[in-house]
Amino acid sequence: MSGPQPTPLSEADKLSFTLAADTTKQLLTLSSAILSLTVVAFAYLDPVRVRTAASYAVLAWALFAASVILGIVTLGALVAAIEGGSVWSRPVQVASILQWLSFIVGIGLIAAFGVLVLY
Repeated sequence: MSGPQPTPLSEADKLSFTLAADTTKQLLTLSSAILSLTVVAFAYLDPVRVRTAASYAVLAWALFAASVILGIVTLGALVAAIEGGSVWSRPVQVASILQWLSFIVGIGLIAAFGVLVLY
């Protein structure tokens, strides 16, 4: 006994899933790299200046970590969505949008931290 067979994906659908997964992986990699580099660089900065802007860095790190986690969730949602045949399923959209938002806000905060510490 077997259940209903999923319909095969068109080439356009396959390309959509591939591009969505690749974009998610790139954002995940960038978030991980920025998080790692800024944590290491933090130790080499002037402690007096860092103290005034540390909250920006800590919040940015939390957002980059969230972006990494949301990237993993997005990839899982994409795998689950393949069976449904749509890269635009609600779980994929929500996880992807949250990943992008956390990344963009994290970039803004780490830039603000850099400006406050260096100038």
